[in-house]
Amino acid sequence: MTLPKRVSDFLRDRVLEYRNPCCLRVAADNLLLEIWGEPAKYGLDDLEVGDDVSAAMPLLSDYEFNEYVELPFVRDAVGHAFHVHLIPESDACFVLLLDATEEIRERERYQQTANEVRLLLDKERRLIAELVDAQAELAVRRKEAEDESRRRGEYIATMSHEFRTPLTAILAHAERLVADSAIADDDRKQLGRAIQRVSQQLVWLVDNLLTRARLEADSYAIHRSVTDTRALVDDLCLVFAPLAADKELSFAARVAENVPEFVMLDDLHFRQVLVNLLGNAIKYTFEGSVEVEIRFDDERLIATVADTGPGLAEEERNALFMPFNRGREEPRSPGAGLGLGITRQLVEAMDGTLTVESGQGTGTRMTVELGAASADSVSEAAAPLATDLIVIGEDDPDIVDLLEVRLAEAGYRVHSVSDGKALVDAVLKLDPSLAIVDVNMPGLDGPAAARKLRESGFHAPILALSGAGRRRDIEYALSSGCTEFLRKPPHLGTLKRLIQQLILSGRADGYPDSIPASKQM
Repeated sequence: MTLPKRVSDFLRDRVLEYRNPCCLRVAADNLLLEIWGEPAKYGLDDLEVGDDVSAAMPLLSDYEFNEYVELPFVRDAVGHAFHVHLIPESDACFVLLLDATEEIRERERYQQTANEVRLLLDKERRLIAELVDAQAELAVRRKEAEDESRRRGEYIATMSHEFRTPLTAILAHAERLVADSAIADDDRKQLGRAIQRVSQQLVWLVDNLLTRARLEADSYAIHRSVTDTRALVDDLCLVFAPLAADKELSFAARVAENVPEFVMLDDLHFRQVLVNLLGNAIKYTFEGSVEVEIRFDDERLIATVADTGPGLAEEERNALFMPFNRGREEPRSPGAGLGLGITRQLVEAMDGTLTVESGQGTGTRMTVELGAASADSVSEAAAPLATDLIVIGEDDPDIVDLLEVRLAEAGYRVHSVSDGKALVDAVLKLDPSLAIVDVNMPGLDGPAAARKLRESGFHAPILALSGAGRRRDIEYALSSGCTEFLRKPPHLGTLKRLIQQLILSGRADGYPDSIPASKQM
């Protein structure tokens, strides 16, 4: 192809500029005949016409000079790259060397770009995979949220019934007591027990609601104290035995002989766990029996609730502890659907385990296992003395009436005030065996009053009462000088035993003003 001279000259100049050609004319015996160009670029600047080029260019010995040969990207000893063209001419050969540095750079740039593209593609694939996983996870979470919202909606729809039913029963029994003055003593006692039983069920429902709220707010606290296990089981029997009898179910409660009389655990929440398990067992058992058994093994308290109900299929067991799950939708099975979900959270909060054994048609066994060290018994020496006075600081008149009546029945003298300042004045004046303080009294609250009493030299036990069970409430009360903490409404048996224990320990220890090291949160 013939090109215009200007174009040919341009191409020639470009090749000369970028290729830095060097041409050697070599004889068949490898003697250098002529040399053109820039041999220094290729490390051949020491060659002269007549020299043997075999040492400088050993590759020539591998080829005959009778045919054209192209050797691309040949590298010398220092790594310099160039192209070699062997162009035969009669009895000699032209050896043309062309610099390949720019091509090498171009290849490296291309390879780098290719690597970057490959990395971007890999990253894109990973991001797509993560996006797919995130979408799948989002779909699962959305489904769970929708199910939770549906269960919550159903739960809210049933709460009116769950509250109104016991309230209606309480009001009806109370109205009969007030309206009919001719009720026989036995009937009056029966009505009183019915009111007590229904009220307790209402309290348990409220406890579950408040406990769930505290768990969701992460303001929950476990507070261990001396607990009478047999008295606790007796209390449960008083409520659940009649409920079982109403459904024509047999009810049994057993406490093994080796169970200590007193153990250290969270009385209120262990009671709540058993209430939820027993209530659920009776709710879903329509014939047969419900049993509760308490055992003790190596400082572990083991409580089992067993029923002869229809049992649970695997999918039902998997959903058993979900909040607002009300189990089988049967007209005979009321409930808010909170109990079992809260029960598991409570057991785990108390560092315990909850296991379920069940199958369709085989009934259900739920076992709770908790650490519960044996505690010293409350001895007869704790019986009230004539000098035992209890000062109560409480602004709720109903709670005051309840405490005054029950403590007076137990043999204590009682003095009540309704605010923190009056409490401090009364305690310092009367020097009681025990002070009971409401955490949220108006003006000077209970813990602040306890702190003033300690600063003023009062060393007897101080019991804090509060309707809240938040961690900060308990910590605030105990760090302010209170000896123990009890949630409202106080279970009367628990309150009585705790007061006996506190007064007994106060007598034995000379009313220490420090918080015992065994106090656990």
